[in-house]
Amino acid sequence: MVKNGGREITLLGQNVNSYRSGKTDFPKLLEKISRLEGNFETKFMTSHPKDFSDELIKTIAQNEKISREIHLPVQSGNNQILKKMNRGYIVGQYKNLIKKIRKNIPGVKISTDIIVGFPTETKRQFQNTVKLAGEIGFFQIYAAAYSPRPGAAAAKMKDDVPAGEKKRRKKIILDLLSAHKANKKLIVILGPTASGKSSLAVRLAKKFNGEIVSADSRQIYKGMDIGSAKITPKEMAGIPHHLIDIVRPDQDFTLAQYKRRAVKIIKDIQRRGRIPFLVGGTGLYIQAVVDNLKIPSVEPDKKLRQKLEKKTNQELFNQLQKLDPSTAQKIDQNNQRRLVRALEVCLLTKKPFSEQRKKGRPMFDALQIGLKVGLDEIKKGITGRTEKMFEAGLVKEVGKLLERYSANLPAMSGIGYKEIIFYLDKKTTLEKTRELISLHTLQYARRQMTWFKRDKRIHWVKNYSQAVKLLSQHLH
Repeated sequence: MVKNGGREITLLGQNVNSYRSGKTDFPKLLEKISRLEGNFETKFMTSHPKDFSDELIKTIAQNEKISREIHLPVQSGNNQILKKMNRGYIVGQYKNLIKKIRKNIPGVKISTDIIVGFPTETKRQFQNTVKLAGEIGFFQIYAAAYSPRPGAAAAKMKDDVPAGEKKRRKKIILDLLSAHKANKKLIVILGPTASGKSSLAVRLAKKFNGEIVSADSRQIYKGMDIGSAKITPKEMAGIPHHLIDIVRPDQDFTLAQYKRRAVKIIKDIQRRGRIPFLVGGTGLYIQAVVDNLKIPSVEPDKKLRQKLEKKTNQELFNQLQKLDPSTAQKIDQNNQRRLVRALEVCLLTKKPFSEQRKKGRPMFDALQIGLKVGLDEIKKGITGRTEKMFEAGLVKEVGKLLERYSANLPAMSGIGYKEIIFYLDKKTTLEKTRELISLHTLQYARRQMTWFKRDKRIHWVKNYSQAVKLLSQHLH
């Protein structure tokens, strides 16, 4: 199947994780399948909580080809009802299993089955189930009203919960799920620079009653407007925009600070009944929010930073490769600020940065939409935008910034600023500066596309109507 281009393998069974054939149990079976060559994902259902072993959790965590969506039926949140169902576990054991799964499998999404109106189930016992569902926050719940099944032990019991009451209880569970999902919706609009994602996001936010949270590591700086292609009040079209113009170019601003602010704003937007749109091209900012990255809380060390900032980007990158090859493989080699921060964390904690930045339990039900634009179109957009920057007074903007701030600040190393500084130092011509800005921006766009292509959760669209269709499905 995989050789013929199959992309999904689904293992089915009533208690699929109880599988055993000779010396091969279910975790070993999953390992064997994962070793097959090809680009595919393995899913399985339905699992029984009592047989969801530590070995199975470990196997899923260590194999990227195994789905991070796990269906784990709880059926009830009351111990007495679970005993009558002959489930073989109690509520506390189920909750501990969920904690263990979430701790060891970052980003996991857990769905469940719940039966309402099981024989003798009282209103108080049902409320235990409602409480459990609220505490765990399932990704999906499949609720069903109890009906006798011939041959099952429960069929001998009196079906004493009225049909109307079963219907009411089922609605309560499904309403709880809907409320949980509605309160956690997040729309992400991403793509390479000059792809048109900002204008797309504004149109979508208008249609879906949204507000925009910027995920652009350059637009955070006050006074750096033209070179960062900062969205103008006119382009905002009345849509509230957040996390733009929040720090001075000489102020430190870490990924942890960004995440903390972004999450607070997103939750506030949701609380007010509106839809948050996380919009930008800084992949790490987006990942920090979507994957709830656990970021090391290491305070900036000014002396160490000053020492590191004296080195070239290549020297910083070479040092990072020795200390943390994993981070070096993913980082933008031309982003001095990121290189310095990664090295700072490594040197101060004496641990690789990558080992300290792990995924946590997702805070939001995120839909990631990428704007798919051809390279030729991006090139054209970059060239046109560079010309507009010069017409808008980029040289003058950089000159004013240099009157207040050092040219050696990490903020001044961004594309559009470092090239103008080079020109103002009379080290190149204005025409050559234009060419360099366009070239460096194109190189950056390529790096962005490489970053985003790694995330298979992103839905790529070509236009507004395709994006509207995806949002409508996600929000309703």
